[in-house]
Amino acid sequence: MHLLKLLFFILASFSHTGYSSYNTSVIPITKDEQTSLHKVPFGLEVLDPNQGPYDYLIIDLDTPYAWKDIPITNNPVPCDVEDGCRHPVRCDTDLCKEAKSYINPICPTPNKTDCSMCIVTPLNPVSNACVASNLTTDLLRPYWTDGWNPINPYPKWPGGTLGARFLLSTAPTSLDQFFPKDVRGVAGFSWSGLCLPRQLASISFTNGVKFALCLPSSSSARGVTFVGEGPFYFKTNPNVDLRSYLSYTPMVRKSSKSLGYYIKINRILIKE
Repeated sequence: MHLLKLLFFILASFSHTGYSSYNTSVIPITKDEQTSLHKVPFGLEVLDPNQGPYDYLIIDLDTPYAWKDIPITNNPVPCDVEDGCRHPVRCDTDLCKEAKSYINPICPTPNKTDCSMCIVTPLNPVSNACVASNLTTDLLRPYWTDGWNPINPYPKWPGGTLGARFLLSTAPTSLDQFFPKDVRGVAGFSWSGLCLPRQLASISFTNGVKFALCLPSSSSARGVTFVGEGPFYFKTNPNVDLRSYLSYTPMVRKSSKSLGYYIKINRILIKE
């Protein structure tokens, strides 16, 4: 596998509340040839060449929560037992208060509305366009790994699919402008309490969260995201834990409102 870079992030101190050989989520990453944007499948599943087409979310390190151009429904069926079930989040919940704390100043101020919905402002990081929309839930079917083998604990059957409940924002299709044609939203990998890695960690065996992004250098290569402690192995070198190749430097934040990742640089040395 030809890879551009391996990025490793620690969002919080890491500790176990239990143990399993499968305590790390593994998500495939592909690169769009025309835009060079990196994307993950919306359901976070390992891609099956006999299935599809898949909907994707682009990876963004400065987006507080995921969003997708999906309609919102008031289906009374619980979201943890029905595939594609979506419920609006109320405005008086802690999740809504958390989401509203990340409203971008360039976005429109949400109008007051019925408290049965939480109004948020998803942002397109490519066009810098944003709209007022609703916070909701959907199902994801993430795979877990012991470092070598992926498994999916959420079975499918003719009547539906089991999955993990996931918080995201809805959005109109107009917000997809300048995205690749198969991309329908954004996956936030930021410092936010609602980012994708933190939500995945909440359904695993951890209190904190670590995640690594192994980005492909071309559209023909395949990258991967690991969310969890590891270990991390590739088929091309199955006996070497990738953590042994990593070097570390402290992450810094520009301000309390900053959601991106930064490192302090004293100098830059360029060699030919």
